[in-house]
Amino acid sequence: MRLKLCALVVLVSALVGVVSQTVSAGVIPGISNLQDLINRGSPLANGVQIGNDVFYNFSYVGAPASGGAGVPSPSTILVTSTDTGTGLRFSFPWSSTGAANQTSNIGYLVHVVDTVPQQFINGAILNIQSAVNATTLADNASTTTTLSDPVNHVAFAQQTAINTNTSPAQVFTSNQPLLLVRDFGVSDGVVVHTGTAGGNASITYVENIFSQVPEPTSLALLAGLSCLLVRPRRAI
Repeated sequence: MRLKLCALVVLVSALVGVVSQTVSAGVIPGISNLQDLINRGSPLANGVQIGNDVFYNFSYVGAPASGGAGVPSPSTILVTSTDTGTGLRFSFPWSSTGAANQTSNIGYLVHVVDTVPQQFINGAILNIQSAVNATTLADNASTTTTLSDPVNHVAFAQQTAINTNTSPAQVFTSNQPLLLVRDFGVSDGVVVHTGTAGGNASITYVENIFSQVPEPTSLALLAGLSCLLVRPRRAI
């Protein structure tokens, strides 16, 4: 009986970690675009929390320079949560034709808050919705996500989703397993590129989604302490 109760504790503890990550897509309170996030500055305390994750210290660099019609800028890149896990969606009609290429680099930091048992990120999913009508190899659309140490900015993982010739638009995905991590930097390099032979390329949105698991040591400790509280009944 005691072993069964201990097993139940372990199962419930694991489920707690899973349930806490459930997030629905939608508006983030007080946030409509990337500029809103940049305006919050660099402090962790000013970040936005979705599930167990805090996203903060946002930055943007792009080409061509912001300001022209149809050119991406922090104020025109919309930001929402995702519907398949904890993460962010960046939406804008990036497009290129006739070698009028567009690039955007969106950077930010991620922190997993304290939980019991402690949650850690163990995987990154990159999704892009894209359409490409290619006439040469120069026509393509891609996003490369680099994950790095938040202090020294040393990269420890990288993933790329690319569309070389698929239309109408569909979602392209890259899955990247990770060692357990609570703090890291994210850099999304969005590129739509064409030559001069009449092709076109576009990206409608970019998603970063982060999967989580409880730390095995924390989970085992929690289960062990719970089992100590389960005392066998004395025979009468």
